[in-house]
Amino acid sequence: MFTDHLLQAFRHLRRHMSYASINVLGLAIGLAAFTLIGAYVSDEKGYDTFAPHHERILRVVGDLQLDGQGERSSSCVFGLGPRLLADHPELIDRFVRFFDMQEPSIPLRVDDKRYNEQDVYFTDSAVFDVFGYTLLKGDPSAALREPNTIVLTPEMARRYFGDADPMGRLIRWDKDRDLMVTGVLGPVPRNSHIRFDALISIRSVLAIWKGIEDRNWVWNPCWTYVRLKDGVTADELQRVFPDFIHKYYPDFLKEQVHHGLQPLASIHLGSDLDYEMAPNGQRGTVNVLWAIGVFILLIACVNYMNLSTAQSAGRAREVGVRKTVGARRGQLVAQFLVGAVLVAVLAAVLAVALIALALPWFNGIADKALAIDGALLLRLLLIAIGAGLFAGLYPAFFLSSFQPVWVMKGRSSGALQGRTLRKVLVVGQFAVALALIIATVFVRRQFDALRTADLGFDRANIIVLRVRPSMSGFIFPMIPAMRNISGVTAVGYANDIIGKSHNAHELNHEGMPAGQWKYYPALMAGFGLKDVLGLRMAAGRWFDPAVPREDSLSLVINERMVKELGWGTPQDAIGKRLNTPDGMEHVIGVVEDFHFDPLFKPVEPFFFDVCPGDRMTLWFRCVYVRIAAGDPRPTIDAIHRMWDGRMQEFPFEYTFLDGELEAQYRAQGVLATLVTGFAALAVLIACMGLYALASFSTERRTREIGIRRVLGAGRFTITALVTREFLLLVLAADLVAWPLAFFGVRHWLEGFAVRTAVDPWVFAAAALLVLGIALLTVLYRALHAARLDPVKALRHG
Repeated sequence: MFTDHLLQAFRHLRRHMSYASINVLGLAIGLAAFTLIGAYVSDEKGYDTFAPHHERILRVVGDLQLDGQGERSSSCVFGLGPRLLADHPELIDRFVRFFDMQEPSIPLRVDDKRYNEQDVYFTDSAVFDVFGYTLLKGDPSAALREPNTIVLTPEMARRYFGDADPMGRLIRWDKDRDLMVTGVLGPVPRNSHIRFDALISIRSVLAIWKGIEDRNWVWNPCWTYVRLKDGVTADELQRVFPDFIHKYYPDFLKEQVHHGLQPLASIHLGSDLDYEMAPNGQRGTVNVLWAIGVFILLIACVNYMNLSTAQSAGRAREVGVRKTVGARRGQLVAQFLVGAVLVAVLAAVLAVALIALALPWFNGIADKALAIDGALLLRLLLIAIGAGLFAGLYPAFFLSSFQPVWVMKGRSSGALQGRTLRKVLVVGQFAVALALIIATVFVRRQFDALRTADLGFDRANIIVLRVRPSMSGFIFPMIPAMRNISGVTAVGYANDIIGKSHNAHELNHEGMPAGQWKYYPALMAGFGLKDVLGLRMAAGRWFDPAVPREDSLSLVINERMVKELGWGTPQDAIGKRLNTPDGMEHVIGVVEDFHFDPLFKPVEPFFFDVCPGDRMTLWFRCVYVRIAAGDPRPTIDAIHRMWDGRMQEFPFEYTFLDGELEAQYRAQGVLATLVTGFAALAVLIACMGLYALASFSTERRTREIGIRRVLGAGRFTITALVTREFLLLVLAADLVAWPLAFFGVRHWLEGFAVRTAVDPWVFAAAALLVLGIALLTVLYRALHAARLDPVKALRHG
């Protein structure tokens, strides 16, 4: 029976090759898009699930708050992991810390080759057991047990040592510490929020900062993971934190610190805390793309349903004859479903080729390494069969419902119902396509708004040199010399990248009890930073190098902090007292509000402080150099030569500030590009279906058109007759799409502190665009019908 159904399906496709081709191509595009998006979504949702017993691995995070001010930190103090295990071995069996020296890169050297490596972490030896990382060479249980040991990825090992065996070789870290290679890593999964090229034993740091696990319960630079014992729940561990905090943390923090737990597999799409190891994914982006994939596949399925029901008159006689000779309705349903699945399977074969063509583009945009493998092909086949059954279900029951008596009399009982359904489906198709076009415009506009927003400081023509404490003897004398380089207009320094990241520092303001602190975002700044960034003063002045002793106990705050503390105008705030752990400080200046955080967050209270000289090397991390507009290369080359002449141990490294800031919005750029591409596919598939329906409608109305031509109807009248119905359906789609797109776009934009305007003209322009595309789609068939010879038309049977 199945073979008979299959043969009949092939015969039907061969008789209606043009419509079959449109169905196959439309479904192939829909399947390819849905499969690619599905693979992307699966990869995003599968982050960190490779770790053995990942459901028992939790990240410990910290929340430091008082009256709404503080930080939500993804990292913890050095001693948390060891003390938690020592105090509660009945709850956890392992802990792992990751630490990056709070620097974007680690300086490494082999012989005379110098490197700045960005993806290197100090970690505990339990990392192999907890996360399941393997070693091609070396013993996982011992590789990072001792201080000054390092394991490398194969790529990094080849870059450093060529084809020679790296085991036992030495790599110089910083200026004077040698690390021994004790392992070569096996494949490290890409779908992890922890990415690295090398791991160094954290005991290397603990040997330098002796006692930091016991003494320091304030500085929290370690990302800390614990693995629960089998059968223990996260709630059981969560309940021990209040007593744990009371036991170890200093008195001034005991009421302000809270710890939470994040399941390992939820971090990538569910965490947006301060000081993440790297930018995480966005659940909203994943959901948007997933919805687009579903809509595209639905549009492709709707095309099949529309064309199948449109051909009902042609297949009605076949159904009547088969029922007359004894065919049961179930057999007819099975026949039509087999035909639908056949079309879907043929489309799946074509979809493989489309995926192969699109995959390099898709991987490049989404930063993935997806490949056509057995899992993807199986997923595609199952999706194709499911889509075929879904697309064929209604046509199968619709066509099999025709009664033989009505068919033989030339009437189909469901003709009117089928025509109504086709109109509804066409409206739905174009409503989705129009909504996607509107979404594309706003996603792109929002991306541009993030990239070009006025941050309150001038980010153009600024390079940032990353430095570290061991460079202090070289870099401090170099700053005045850099100011004399041709093309350098200003030099300043700070402890972090403004507009991207910062620390939270404690303040005690007027009216607060002594010994109580609020934590506010802040930058430790140098005297020249204002001139480099072009910060605008609302009142008072910036730090002055002519009075370093006075300004070492001074602060510059923003306008938002003036409002937060109820100090009236910026001028009223000058001279106000703000205590820090360094003593009583006072406000000497107020800067106009600026975006010190990424543009997802609103502007909050913020302050600048000058670091005391005895701790300057700790906070001195970024040199900001403003260079003249024009070609930056001569100036950068001059700075490079000066650097190499003074610091042989450290390779020269710089970034452009505007590039650092724009990189924060990469996810929005990816979303904009992918939504644009898939929206175009949705419109293409919808137009293919519209063209096929217009062709079929024109063919069925050939005799009517001939009669109208004989009675004097002109070509314009005939063209309008053919196009009017479809254009009215597209106009109806506009009315459906506008409110859906409006509320969807407005809800999405609420996640940004800086957002583009929801302009009505975008909706109108998108509607005109879709209407124009639809008009062009059916115009060819309409003009062809209008030019048809009336005599031939009347003979059409």
